[in-house]
Amino acid sequence: MILQNDKRIKTKWIHKEGCATMAVLWYLNKKKGLQMSPELVDQYFERLKDFGAYTDKMLIDWRKAFRAFGSNVFVSYNPIDYRLAPGEFAIGEWYNPKTRFTHFTAVDGVPGNYICTYDPLGESVTVRDGYLKRLRVFREAK
Repeated sequence: MILQNDKRIKTKWIHKEGCATMAVLWYLNKKKGLQMSPELVDQYFERLKDFGAYTDKMLIDWRKAFRAFGSNVFVSYNPIDYRLAPGEFAIGEWYNPKTRFTHFTAVDGVPGNYICTYDPLGESVTVRDGYLKRLRVFREAK
């Protein structure tokens, strides 16, 4: 899978602040077969901007990000003791108090044992030295 710091991605802010974007694209790749390449990441970002999912380099609407690619999801914000129901998937918000960084990754598991299944940075310090703060839980709309 492509990492957010891949030098072939021309949208430079993704290298530093694109973890949420990359986590969404990772799920779309795994669940919907969305093709991935550094060049496509740049095109996908433009699509997300055109669809109104972003402003000032920040993901502002998780649902719009998925809908831009034809995936209609419901999203809820949950504490880390939430148990994923069948068919749900999660993006975890990690926080490192030492660096004061927040980072988003794909996560899976059960309360008390959620693991990072895709880290957009590969092996981020925030995941390694920080903690899982909260979950964005997604479920496909019927």
